Amino acid sequence: MNKDGEAERLLLQVIEGSKSALGDEDVDTLDAAEVLASFYISKERWDEAEPLLSQSIESRKKTNRQGPSHPATLRSMEILANLYMGMARWEEAATVLEEIVTKRDALTQLGPDHPHTFRSIDLLSQVYRKLERWGEMDGLRRRMLRARTRN
Repeated sequence: MNKDGEAERLLLQVIEGSKSALGDEDVDTLDAAEVLASFYISKERWDEAEPLLSQSIESRKKTNRQGPSHPATLRSMEILANLYMGMARWEEAATVLEEIVTKRDALTQLGPDHPHTFRSIDLLSQVYRKLERWGEMDGLRRRMLRARTRN
């Protein structure tokens, strides 16, 4: 078995063990599924990554410990946006990234000037460029420039 096959096999074992011990919606199980999804994305195995991420996001959104605006939920959503970008599904990527930026702006522990927020804004500006939404792209770039000169 090659290294990729071995890595996938081990990740699947971790997920199954976590599901058995902790449950399908435990944070550790969701984190493990996210790692496997990221592995699939790196191999352009989009169809295997997308359901893992979608399930992880839905589970994170409905748990009391995390919820729809929790940083871990937003991280999962950003990985999904990256998947959409890799598949050239620009409108879907834009929708997810717009939601992430709005939620990160509102979080007191992150906020509009946090590096994670900047990363999401940068990704969104790249998507806007692909969609030829020049005005929106320019607005995001100006926002990042203003924030960087403030800090």
